[in-house]
Amino acid sequence: MINKRKQSTFSQLYHSKLFVYIISATLLFMVVGFVNGVLRDYNVNQEIKQYEREVATLQKKRLESMEILEYVSSDAFVEEKARTELQMKKSKERVVYVHRGGTQGDVVVEKEYTAKQARVLQEVANPTKWWYYFTHKEL
Repeated sequence: MINKRKQSTFSQLYHSKLFVYIISATLLFMVVGFVNGVLRDYNVNQEIKQYEREVATLQKKRLESMEILEYVSSDAFVEEKARTELQMKKSKERVVYVHRGGTQGDVVVEKEYTAKQARVLQEVANPTKWWYYFTHKEL
């Protein structure tokens, strides 16, 4: 009888609406907790991907900056700046200035030759003149 009474109490509790509500509420809290955890995990993964993209961009910028720094510290850059900004030239180098006039176009300042030099220039073949030009030698 005690066994039947315990069994009937348990059976009554098991089949009651209160038990169904308690189990439903517990399952609801568990599902909400699980969904909340999944959403947090998704957000964290999205942040990780964003930070990885940002790191890749910063590394690319760093490499570009290193290349620029390497170029700026090179002799070629120093020579270019000396030529363009300080109007410097190497020894034994001739400089031709180009004057840009309004609508007349470019005017090249040329060297005037004496009569003897003009005769020599006329007698020398054109390829020889180019050879002297490129080797920076005078006729």
